[in-house]
Amino acid sequence: MTKNWLITGASSGFGRALTEASLAAGDTVVAAMRRPERLDDLVAQYPD
Repeated sequence: MTKNWLITGASSGFGRALTEASLAAGDTVVAAMRRPERLDDLVAQYPD
């Protein structure tokens, strides 16, 4: 069963770690941050 996450502060720290772990588990993540370019590597790794 996949989960849906809304994570704020996803570009660094605990928010980044939670975002990475959720994506690795196959969950759906909606990530909010001030600098979206900081997640370009995760967007490339998890394009869906």
